[in-house]
Amino acid sequence: MTPLLCLWLAAAPKAGATDGGVRNYEAARSALEQQAIDESFAKMMAMLGPDGGLGYVRPMFQWHLSNIISSIDIPGIVMADGFPVKLHAFRVKADQGDIFQELTDQFKAQGLYMKPMGNQPQPTQQLQLTALDYQRFISYTAFVEPHADGTCTVMLGEANIAEGLEIRKRNEGAADFAPLYPSASAVMRSMAEGLDTLAYRTAASELEVLAFYQKEMKARGYTEQPGNAFRKQGEEIRVVARRIDGLLSVVVTRSSGPLAP
Repeated sequence: MTPLLCLWLAAAPKAGATDGGVRNYEAARSALEQQAIDESFAKMMAMLGPDGGLGYVRPMFQWHLSNIISSIDIPGIVMADGFPVKLHAFRVKADQGDIFQELTDQFKAQGLYMKPMGNQPQPTQQLQLTALDYQRFISYTAFVEPHADGTCTVMLGEANIAEGLEIRKRNEGAADFAPLYPSASAVMRSMAEGLDTLAYRTAASELEVLAFYQKEMKARGYTEQPGNAFRKQGEEIRVVARRIDGLLSVVVTRSSGPLAP
């Protein structure tokens, strides 16, 4: 006979029992219910582990793409606006929609947080999809560019947001390697393989921006070179500007050697 059944029989009212017997029965029933709750909770905690499951951390997210034709090795870590990013590039034989669906299924299956595709920010010409591992504070972004031959170029990026925030805090107030045009907006800073980059947008004209850098870089001791470049002591800074969607997109690069035209 189980302890629960013994407790219930001992407290059950007999024939002709007084009101006290009824009260004893109600008290016993409450005790049984509480014991059942306690036992269920204990079993649940045992399944979750010694820390009650609060310390559970899901495995690291793993990318998977079907129908890969080729891959491009991108060594090292790229610094994008102060955030360390690891990049992977692939050529895939698949439709753009199928690639996004495959990645969406992976994000959901591996427990990442993801906004619906219609609410995903799209700051570049290539459509992108982003999900977040909120336990490690790592974001995963896929950029997909379709081609006429039925293939797509897929760029996969893993950004360590937690580390990036620490880097930003340490570098707060540090000067850029080159000045920004006064009306610059949407500024992006990156660093990869010895190449530092400043990118931004402005409503100014290309002539205005180039004239600004000619003046500013000469004042900093740089010598103007062909191709909107400026050189000083083995360091080269180059300015490239293109009109996109009504605004001027400006990219300023710094390298320790001459850049390709």
